This record gives sequence, C-alpha cells and structure tokens, in this order.
Amino acid sequence: MVKHDKVHDPFFTKHQQGWWKGRDVRMAKTFFKPLAYYRKESDNSEYSLVYVNILSGITHQVRITMRSVGHPLVSDDRYLPTNVAIEDADWCPRNFLVEVRSDWFDMCGPYPDRKRRAYTRISVENPLPKLFQDVLEKKLKLTEKLDAEADLFLGSRYWALGDEMLMADFPKDTEYRKKVMRWGIRRKIHLDALDRLLLLSREDIDRMMAEYKPPAEDEESWVCPLCMSLNQKDNWNDGYHCKGHLGRSCHGTLKMSEDTKLPYGWRDYLADPTLHMLKKVNPLWLEARKQAIQKRRAVWSKPPEEDEGEEPSRELIKKLHDVLFKDAQSGGYGIEQKDLAQKVQGFETLRMPVKLPKDCEVRRVRLPGRGIGSGWTYTLSGKERLKAASNFSCNPKLLKQPLLVETDRFPQKNVAPKEEVQEVVEEPVPVPPESRKQTRILTLQGSEEDDWRSPDARNKRKERSEVHEIASTANTPRERRPRKWQRITRSDRTAYYLDVDTGEMCDDMPADYKEQPPVWERRVSRSNSDHVFYYNTDTGETRVERPEGVKIKNDAEARSAGATAPSSRPAEKDEEGIPWQRLESKSKPGLFYYFNPLDGAQEIKPPVVKAPWQLCRSSSMSGQYYYFNQACPTA
Repeated sequence: MVKHDKVHDPFFTKHQQGWWKGRDVRMAKTFFKPLAYYRKESDNSEYSLVYVNILSGITHQVRITMRSVGHPLVSDDRYLPTNVAIEDADWCPRNFLVEVRSDWFDMCGPYPDRKRRAYTRISVENPLPKLFQDVLEKKLKLTEKLDAEADLFLGSRYWALGDEMLMADFPKDTEYRKKVMRWGIRRKIHLDALDRLLLLSREDIDRMMAEYKPPAEDEESWVCPLCMSLNQKDNWNDGYHCKGHLGRSCHGTLKMSEDTKLPYGWRDYLADPTLHMLKKVNPLWLEARKQAIQKRRAVWSKPPEEDEGEEPSRELIKKLHDVLFKDAQSGGYGIEQKDLAQKVQGFETLRMPVKLPKDCEVRRVRLPGRGIGSGWTYTLSGKERLKAASNFSCNPKLLKQPLLVETDRFPQKNVAPKEEVQEVVEEPVPVPPESRKQTRILTLQGSEEDDWRSPDARNKRKERSEVHEIASTANTPRERRPRKWQRITRSDRTAYYLDVDTGEMCDDMPADYKEQPPVWERRVSRSNSDHVFYYNTDTGETRVERPEGVKIKNDAEARSAGATAPSSRPAEKDEEGIPWQRLESKSKPGLFYYFNPLDGAQEIKPPVVKAPWQLCRSSSMSGQYYYFNQACPTA
C-alpha cells in the first residue's frame, strides 16, 4: 500500500483549502500486440491471440477498448452481439481475458522517479488456466505464429514487448541505451529492471551508474520486509538498521534481526528483488514480509458460513427471474439481498439467505471487490444473462498489426449507470384536466397585457403542450408508448443510441429516432468569475463562443431582449450607451476579453452581430465598441 505523501507518491497533490487529496494522471495508453492466428474448423472463423500491455495511466478497460477498435473478446457477454456471444459460450464458457503477468512497482524502493516507474518491483507470472490452454490446443487450430520468441501461454518477452512504443514517451539516445544495457548485464541486473531504469532522467542514471557498488561475495546484505530496501550491516552498532527509502530511516522497521539477511550467493538470482528470487533465496524473509504486510493492510479470509434460509416457491422464483431479466437489460449486475424484499414482492416473509434449487436459473453469489463480509447478490446464470444483455452490431476480425490506443483519463462506460436510468424512467404525475384548465386560465389572464406573438408567450404555449403530451401518455403501458431515443457521444467521437425507458442501446440509428435540439447552458467559470462558457448538457461539450440558433439556459441575451439597441450612430465626441468594453484578464495578464455592462455578457473574441447592425470601434474612447445600423444611418 503506497503511503500518500510527497515522498512515497509522486502524483500526490494537496489543495490549499482543506486536506482533500487528489491525483494528477496522464492519458491512458494501451499497447496491443497480436501473437498468433487461430481458426475454428467447424465454421472457418478466425481469431487473434493478443497480448495487452498497459503503458501509462491508471484507469483502463481492456474489454471496451478492444471493442472500440473493432476487436471484441471471445465470449464477451457485454460487447458482443447476443447471438455471437451465445455461440462462443458453447466452446469457450467464459470471457477470454487473463492477466498472465502482474507487476507492482516498489514506490518505497531505493530508486523511485516521478514517472511512477521504479527500479525494483514485485512480479508474478500467471500462465493461462487449463481451460484456456485446452481451448487453444483442442478446439482451435494454430494457423500462424507471429512472434517466434513468445510463449503462447505466457505472452511476449516482457522487456521486448512494445519497446518502441514504450520509449516514445521517454526518448533516449540509442547508443546511450545500449551503454546502460551493457552496464547492467555485466553486473547481472535483470533486463526488466534495466528497462524501468531507462525511464529515469539521464542525470539520475549517470549518478546511479557511478555510485552503484555491488556487494562483495562475503558481504552480508538483506532486504527490509517493510519498505523493500536493500541494506547492509551497520558499522557503528553491530546491528541491522534499515536505511529505508532514499537513505531515510524506515518508520516501520528501525531494527531487523539476522533472520532476514540474504545468504551467500544471492546475487546468482539477479539483482532485482522479485518475489520469485525471494522465495528461492530465503523463506524466512517471505514470512517476515507477510507479517509486515498483515500489520499494514487487511488480509483476505474465508467469509463466515451462514445457514441457508427457506426455499421459495416456483412462482416467487419466476417473479424474481423476471425482475433480474429487466435489471440485466438496463446494465445491472443483480439485486442485493438487503433490497430483495423491496423489489420483489413475496420475499419479505422468507428467512434469508434464500435457498435456491440446483436447476434454478437464478444464482446467489458474492460479487468481488465489496469486502470480505459482503452480502449475497442474486443474479442470472451465464447463458440466461446473455439473452438479456445489450445487442451490439460488432463482428470480430483479425488484428493485423500492433496497435497503440490512447483514451481519456476517465473514459465513459458504454452502459448507462443504473442511477441514470432510474432517474430518466421515473414517470411524472399526471395533471388532472381541471387543474390544467385553471392553470391555463390564470396564465392567460396574467399575460393579457403582453403580445400573444411574443417569444415568451410562444415558449409558454410550447411548454403547456409538452406537459399535456406527457400527462396524456403517463397512464399508457410502456409497450404502446413512442420510444424515446437519446444520442450519446463517447470520448472517441463515436455515438450510440439509448432508449431511456428500457435501457436498450444500439450503434445504428433507430428508424423511430427523432433528432432533439441540443440543450446549451451558460455557465460562469469557477476559476475566474469574469469568464463564461457554454456547456452542452447532452454531450458534455464546452465552447467559449456562444452557439447560434439554439436555446440557451441562463442566457444573458434573452434576459436583455427588452433592451433596445441604439438605432443611430452617435457623434464620435459624445458616444453614449456604448455596451462593449475591452478588458484585460486578471488571472492571465496580457489576454483581453469583451464585457457588456448592460447584461453581463462576456466574449473572448469581438462580439458578432447580425446585419444590418454592425459593431464598430470607438475612435474617441479606446477599447470600446458601439452598434451601427447600416440600413438607416441617419435615423
């Protein structure tokens, strides 16, 4: 667990107002490399075995990223067409996505850097499970192996994978890179550690190469189980004192016993203290490391055993199945046990947890990532859930060459969150006809003095018609209502369509889709109250320029529509009522913006007006503008 301070966490930031801690992250870059091509002889369908390497960033979704580039995973029930996912489940029962190598970079080690790449690391290799090995060997036929040095059950050589892509963000001289490699090989330093070493600055590498002195054969060295630092025996107290991170004292372990020292010949296992080396060198060190970790973080233990409750009837199971089916259509993962009695009528009298028969299509599971004692969650079985999953019109195809994908720091999920769906599906309460009639009479009486052709009157009539339309369809069954499609844009500029009532999604434009006018909102910048921008509530787009021809919430021009613009050009020596002023930004000196004191409008560029009006610069008052009507200059 990384300690969140400036010493241990290079991405640590602390705001001045309070103690809130945040993190500055980079764009997520993922490297895909095809290793081999396979073919299924039953239908001659082709597949690619791809190795994925995460280069930068902290937020990654491999499944949705692979689908976005046109290469969905086998048996992916979320991003494959329903019929394709069901066919894949016959010969590959689960999603073909396995982490074959896990790395934890030691931020408390002796050589951290600002790029979150450490010299020492802990790594574990996880070969493909027996299930996937049988799929590759027995159910598919290998047609071409693209990487001769790769192990199809472990992936590529880690230090060679994506080497050019990895070094693109950290350009180094080729000869200098070879020099560092030769230096490390002579000192028996692991190639993985050297690859991480090259991500440091050149000055740090030169200093480390000059100061590095490998221990002698008879010199005792040991690794601190708490901070993973390489240490040597102290000369002044005849003991083992951990120097800790970058020469600083280790707060967790000030003095160590001789049980954790590395025995003679430990350099034969390479100078990179990985988990594999430590297991082979000294089992006592591993036990000390385990005890140190247990004091700092919670350890996993088996969940407490519970006695099963009552078994529901077939009618209740059928009712629960229907509710879970609708939940799966909207992108949910099931119903928690604490919410079961509220969402399914009939379960409030049963003793929990409910005992389900073996042939039932409903499963009772504990979802991962929710703690040791997390409650039960009721969900559908695998194949039954596939029938309710969203149907995507995307077909698998071969990945011909290595691919580098760059996504946003916080990518949008392709499936709408459950909270968003519930908020949209909530039906308005229908308005009785008497109250609508009375409201309309009161509205007309209050606006008799206004012109019925004015924009405000037209907007009020439009809103009343929309309320009447919603109230008329509120009691209509959902199957008979017109479908409400919403167009949502992803971060990669592609779009999909979402039915706000049912949660159904599709990539192609539906036949009954009606283009809705964009909804823009005028907002004031939080960092600089003198600046405004325009925000699209549907797509999340922001603009500095004011959108033309659309309705804008909190619009300053709409509020000042009653103000009459000057119809004549005043004399240059006496120009009154000049609205626009050119001011210098307080937060960014040297940058100017345009401010209208009448309505508070602000523009970065000179304001645009429609003909016959023209915006002219004042000759008597510098930095100000006025309106001039070309059609009637003498009026």
